Amino acid sequence: MEEKPSELPPCLKILDEHDPRFKDLFQPLFEFTFAPGALGAKTKLLIAMAINARTGMGYGCSEIAKILEGMGTKKEEITEALRVAATVGAIQGIVSGSEAYRK
Repeated sequence: MEEKPSELPPCLKILDEHDPRFKDLFQPLFEFTFAPGALGAKTKLLIAMAINARTGMGYGCSEIAKILEGMGTKKEEITEALRVAATVGAIQGIVSGSEAYRK
């Protein structure tokens, strides 16, 4: 059975400190989203890390990587998720850039 993260992510810790009421509203959505379902919690976190990589959120990548490592995720799994993000980004650049050739 797949393990779920053992601690709150930093964004919820920040909300807990500065806006606990909003954190109380947001945390159930976060937990629902990242709970094991059709996709396991680890897969969902790998997706989130890849999205963070594509959107320039290095801090998010490192924090999610810590959570994933705590769940027993192999470094190779993290590497492959980041490789997918980089390749999809390159494809997006090619497709977007091809608009330069439209007449």
